Amino acid sequence: MEEFHRAKALRKEEEAKNKPLLEAEREKKFLAARQAYEERNKNSRSRNYNR
Repeated sequence: MEEFHRAKALRKEEEAKNKPLLEAEREKKFLAARQAYEERNKNSRSRNYNR
């Protein structure tokens, strides 16, 4: 049981170290996705407007 708690604590430490990296990664993906969405939206809006 003691071993389990030690492993759990170690895993928590690792996660705490990696969290900023994961957050940054997620943020980058989100921004890229939103940019692509905005781009598509802008194009379709101007297409509709120009008809």
